[in-house]
Amino acid sequence: MSPLLFYLIAGIIIIPALAVVVSENLFHAGLSMIVSFLGIAAIYATLSAPFVAAMQVLVYAGAIAVILLFAFM
Repeated sequence: MSPLLFYLIAGIIIIPALAVVVSENLFHAGLSMIVSFLGIAAIYATLSAPFVAAMQVLVYAGAIAVILLFAFM
C-alpha cells in the first residue's frame, strides 16, 4: 500500500471522526460515524484483509444505521 493512499484514507477517517465528537445533531453524528467506519474498512481492504473489511461494514456500519433508525423511531 502506498503512503499517499494511506494518508488519503486516514484523512477520510479523521474528518468524520472529529465531526462525530463535535456534532450536536444525532443524525449528523451517526452519518459521520458510518463514514469513518467505511474508511476503516477501506484501510483493511488495502491491507489485503477482505473478510475483516466486510465484517467492518456489516457489523459496525450496519449496526450504526440500525441504531439510528431506532433512535428516530
